[in-house]
Amino acid sequence: MLKGIYLLDEAAYNKIYGEEQRKQIGQLVRIEAPLQTSQTISTNLSVLQDVDIILSGWGCPKLTAEFLAHAPRLKAIFLRSGIDPLFCHGCLLGQADCGHNRL
Repeated sequence: MLKGIYLLDEAAYNKIYGEEQRKQIGQLVRIEAPLQTSQTISTNLSVLQDVDIILSGWGCPKLTAEFLAHAPRLKAIFLRSGIDPLFCHGCLLGQADCGHNRL
């Protein structure tokens, strides 16, 4: 099973990823840590070490090369922010609610 984390601010998390969405995601992705925000992840980047998927949205930290270097297994980043899917540093970056992006 893929390993993932939620990485966004708490208000956005509660608005974007409702109970039903989290349940569906949980059937495909094992969430490895409690909700991570820009503040919490900056103090513990080791959380990214075994992550395959980042589920994000508003309040996501800047995804710099330095940040991504802490996530060597990262395969995809799903943002719920209205962007079109694109590739970034060798991993898929797409909308979490886009029907053609399947895990």
